[in-house]
Amino acid sequence: MDRREHHRAQLRLPVRIRWNTPFGQKTEVCKTLDISRGGLLVPCEEAHAPGVPLWVTFPFDDSPGSGQPEMLAEVVSIRPSRNGNGNKHTTDSSEQTVALHFAPTFRPESNGNGHVKERERRHSPRRPW
Repeated sequence: MDRREHHRAQLRLPVRIRWNTPFGQKTEVCKTLDISRGGLLVPCEEAHAPGVPLWVTFPFDDSPGSGQPEMLAEVVSIRPSRNGNGNKHTTDSSEQTVALHFAPTFRPESNGNGHVKERERRHSPRRPW
């Protein structure tokens, strides 16, 4: 039984991952294994730990001058990478598959500080100017 919140699609699209280290920022460009509305599954060469925040540009276009938005994501789980047959890679044991979950986006029902907007207390509608 699949208990996922969103359906997954097996798409191979470029993605750029950026994160902070004690010595500055690092980036890695790779291709997704599968995607959903709530996150991504990507093979990474760099080691990541669960709970670490990452900034994701998806889909990534490396052409110059294309400013692309980043989404905040969190590492949810890590597994050793596997090849198409389901076997572990034998050539590069450092590569791992990282499941990323996108951070919640702004909700219009809140006022930007995380609190739900108060109900209007006026008994009559506002007058237009």
